[in-house]
Amino acid sequence: MASIENTHQELTRIGREHADNCALLPTDSQLWGLARNIDPARFGVEPDPVDMTSLRDAYDEGRRPTQVGLDVIAAELGRFDVATMILHSSGNCATLYAAPNASWPGRDANEPWTVTLGPCDYVGPGHRHAYIDTAESVSYGPPNDDRHSQTVPYLAQPAEVAALVAAAVNDDLARRQRVGTAIDEATAAFWNQLAAAFPEITTDEVDPAEGMRIEQAMRHTATLWIDDNQPPGGIAATAPPQQGFAQLTPDEIRCALHTLAEIRDDPHAELSEVQDGIADRVVAIWRAENDDIG
Repeated sequence: MASIENTHQELTRIGREHADNCALLPTDSQLWGLARNIDPARFGVEPDPVDMTSLRDAYDEGRRPTQVGLDVIAAELGRFDVATMILHSSGNCATLYAAPNASWPGRDANEPWTVTLGPCDYVGPGHRHAYIDTAESVSYGPPNDDRHSQTVPYLAQPAEVAALVAAAVNDDLARRQRVGTAIDEATAAFWNQLAAAFPEITTDEVDPAEGMRIEQAMRHTATLWIDDNQPPGGIAATAPPQQGFAQLTPDEIRCALHTLAEIRDDPHAELSEVQDGIADRVVAIWRAENDDIG
């Protein structure tokens, strides 16, 4: 019969090995089975609650149970139909990227991910396994946007973390779909108002490529406007009064067209106050039927 200290030391070693492999935490019966494998003479078939406490403490000393592997969270996110990727960011850090498996309005191939989770660290030689430590500060939210990020609850379990990330992904998708609906309505209103301003033009044909570029520019400026003005935590924001398309003069329409033409070839360009004004006009179409953007 081995000493209880030897059993504890071996369980600590096993816990350390499990941590290096980001293995799932063993249940009480599984942990008791590990102890029986080490010292079957001491540990019977049925778990003893008194011994279980010391066995769990010894195992946790090596396992560090607050460390949750990103591969475990990614697997849980798959149950929510969320696509993921784990990328090495810098130093000994990693980031989990998430997005809907399905496409969405205005999806940008250069920015295919909508939610990130981190900071995450690596364990094991050669950056083999990435994990988060739920005893420390871990956040999730839009990429490169700390203002709208949320904090993972202290000691959250993998399923809980995955559910939070999946909810953020779905919220972002719903917001993008709302933007898409608003842009569809704004685009139609834009051309209708333009035609009314120039009755001498009798054709309603628009070059498809030009029409697409204008729609993309509207989508980009409207998305930036919402991102810049929507408060943290998903709280509804009331937009300031804006002038709608129906009240635009022909000169204002020409100005809007000119501005769209300037940014159509560079959708990531810095926006001027005039360009921001276009976003206001786009959102005004939606505001005619909605009281807020929350």
